[in-house]
Parts: sequence; C-alpha cells; structure tokens
Amino acid sequence: MGIDVLVKICSSVIVGRLAEERTYSYVGDDHPEVWPIERPPVNMWFEESAHYDLDSSIAGLEWGSLAPGSGVVHLGEHQAPYSLSMMHQLGCLDVVRDAVVHGIRNDTTREKELVQHCLNYLRQTVLCRGDTFLEPFHYFTEDDADITYDIYQCNDWGAVYRAVQANQQLYYK
Repeated sequence: MGIDVLVKICSSVIVGRLAEERTYSYVGDDHPEVWPIERPPVNMWFEESAHYDLDSSIAGLEWGSLAPGSGVVHLGEHQAPYSLSMMHQLGCLDVVRDAVVHGIRNDTTREKELVQHCLNYLRQTVLCRGDTFLEPFHYFTEDDADITYDIYQCNDWGAVYRAVQANQQLYYK
C-alpha cells in the first residue's frame, strides 16, 4: 500500500511539472487553469486598516487601485486577455462597497445584475477556498475598532501584483 501512495505522489509531481513546462497557444481553451507565477508563502497579520474606508474622500481611489488595469493580463503570442481571480474578487469588493455606500443608483437592471454577480462570485470563491483557520470568536463592539487578528500564512499577493504590473507594462508599450 505504501508503494501505491509513493507512485501516486511521484506521478502527481511529474504531471504537475509537465503541465508547467507545456507551451500554450492561449487561443480558445488552450491555456493553463492558473497563471504559473511563483507565489511563495508569507506570514501576514490580519488587522483593521486605516485604508480602504467605505466612504472617505479617497475610498474610491484606494479601492479602485487594488485591481490595476482592471486586473487584466495579456498572455501568449496573440496577447489574449485574461482576468485573474484575485483581481476579479478585488474589483467585486469595490462594486459591493459602492453599492453599500451609494445604493443602486438609477434603479438600473445592469447595476443590480453586476452587484448580484459580485455577491455570488465572492460567495463562491470563499466557499471554494474553504479556509478552516480557527479564529477566536468575540462579539464586535465599538471598543473593538482596533482588533488585531492572528497571523495567517498566505500566498504572496505582492508577487501577483509585480507579475501583473510587468505583464501590463509589456502589453501597453
């Protein structure tokens, strides 16, 4: 039984490496499921922030800057556009934030559909990730404005930003 497990592990590693080494055309469905960039683990404190307020004079600018160039990268010989899930999620957070602050303006169906899309997309991505990190439970009160949470181990999102920036600089040259 131990040999079977070892064979499966080795096979997974080999298949994973082959997938990374494969060349894609980025035409139609010929693309990897994930953008193969290095994202080493980093430890981060989760805490309240002085930035990303709901409705300050710079809130829209701060939230809007989280997905530079709408988070679109262009890949392959034909520079096919792709949205990164992380950037899509951040853009959706801004859409929901704007709806909380301003409501649905002009009662437009398109705006409602966008907010509904974002709520569902965020719900699905949270469920998909299924984070089971244990957090201390407490009731939120006004005295809890400066809550500091535990340290999380995350993928280095700074590496994603650097890769997006480099890709966009090449594309918009």
